[in-house]
Order: sequence, then C-alpha cells, then structure tokens
Amino acid sequence: MISNLQDITELATALQTEKVFLSNYLNSQKRTNAQLYVFLKNFVKSNVVSNLPQSQKACNDLSNIVDFLKKSNSNIECVEILLDKINLIDVNLPNYQELIDDYNSLYLTSFDDVVKRSTELDYFLSEFTKRSDNSVEQTSSDVTEENTLVISEIDNKVILPFTMEELNQILENNPEKYSTIKDVIDRVYTKPLKYYHYSSIMRFKEAFKLVRKREHGSFTQALDLAFELFSNYNLHPAVITACKTLDELDIYLSCLEYNELNDFHFFKTIFRMHPLPIKST
Repeated sequence: MISNLQDITELATALQTEKVFLSNYLNSQKRTNAQLYVFLKNFVKSNVVSNLPQSQKACNDLSNIVDFLKKSNSNIECVEILLDKINLIDVNLPNYQELIDDYNSLYLTSFDDVVKRSTELDYFLSEFTKRSDNSVEQTSSDVTEENTLVISEIDNKVILPFTMEELNQILENNPEKYSTIKDVIDRVYTKPLKYYHYSSIMRFKEAFKLVRKREHGSFTQALDLAFELFSNYNLHPAVITACKTLDELDIYLSCLEYNELNDFHFFKTIFRMHPLPIKST
C-alpha cells in the first residue's frame, strides 16, 4: 500500500518500490501456477487405479490440484489488476492522489486474501512434493537446492545449478521426454564425476565451450581463456560448466584468488568428499 507522502520525489520512489514488489510477487505466483500445472499433467499421465480406494484417493488428489489452481489463478489476476492500477499513477498529473486512493482501496480489500491463498499454496506444494518424492527411493544426497553446484565423490556425480523455474519450464516443454522434476535434474543437470577426471583437459574444454557456445565469442578468445585456465589447479572444471556467463566466471575467479568465495552469490558450491582415512599410530 502507498503511504500518503507530501514530497513528490519520495512518493515517486515509493511507487517504483511498490511496482517492483508487485512484479516480483506476480512472477512468484506464475512460477507456483506453472508448478501446479506440471503436477496436474503428471498426475493425469501417471495415475492408474485398480480398486475403489485408489479411485477415491485419485479423485481427491485431482480435486485438490484443481482447487489450488483456481486459487493460484485468482492470485495472478488480483496482482495483475493491482499492477494495472499502480501503473496508471503519475505524480505529474493533477489527479494522482485520487488514483493512489483507488489503488490503496483495492489493495486493502484484496491483498490479504492473496497472501492467505499464497500461504495455502506454499503448504500444498510442499506437502505434495514430499509425497511425490517419497514414492521414489532416494538417498539424502540425491536432493539438492536451487542455485547449488554439488561435486560429490560419495555419489560419483556432479549436479549443476538449477532453478525451479528452469526445471518446470523444461518439464512443461518436454512432456514426452521427462516425467518428473527429478528426471530433469538427473538427465539435464547431472554429470558423472569421471567426466571431469582429467581436470586440466576439462578446464580447457569447458572454458572453450563457455566462450564459443554460451558467449558466442571468437575462436581466438575461446582459445586464450582455455589456455589461461588449463593450469589453474585450484579451479574445479565443473565450476566453469556451472557458470552461465564469462562475467560469472570472472567474479568466481576473483573470489577464489582472494579467498572470498562467500562473496560469490550466483550459486553455492558443495563438495561431498569421502572422509580421510585415520592413520593408525
């Protein structure tokens, strides 16, 4: 809600802050909505019932998903209307206060319901995901969080950083290839650890690919970076794969050089190593 500010500059800043908040909130609601549609598609695709109890449970689950989709759609509609209202406000127009009052009135009558539905949606998604995950045997090391690079000696694999938005998008666009979120992670974002076995060579290859394929740089630029990183023994080659841009890699290298990796915020890196053997005395 926009406060009644007398200073026009402060008011303009407050309006911009509110717009950013609503835009981010709308994007969040759209991600939730996309996840619900993925649940619905997977549910229709995978549920087979053979008796009455299974049939009743399937009907209840389907009804819940549809109900929460309706709540999600309502949230998106409400936030979009609020955004339309606030975008009409121009502090240079004589009727700006009237438009602010109109926006605030709608905000007060609708946004509490949006927040309430969002809380219900978050809880439903959390519980539904847990239940789906429990239907597939997993070890704790199979699960990772968003924007995290996992380099695991224990599991002999590397999991590259991802976001839920990316996973849902891939799943939604390729229903014939992938059936679950875990399927996307395993097949798109996971590499065997042995892929990086020859570290120097893989640093060379991954650096070359970063420049040529992701940055569309010249052959010479790719070669220069590849040779530069070939002998950087402190850099795991999977980090180069995980970086989406040269800027990300440059920042990582700078943080690595000055031992300030806590300042690298594009993704976190987790190493899961075998414990060192204890020497007998």
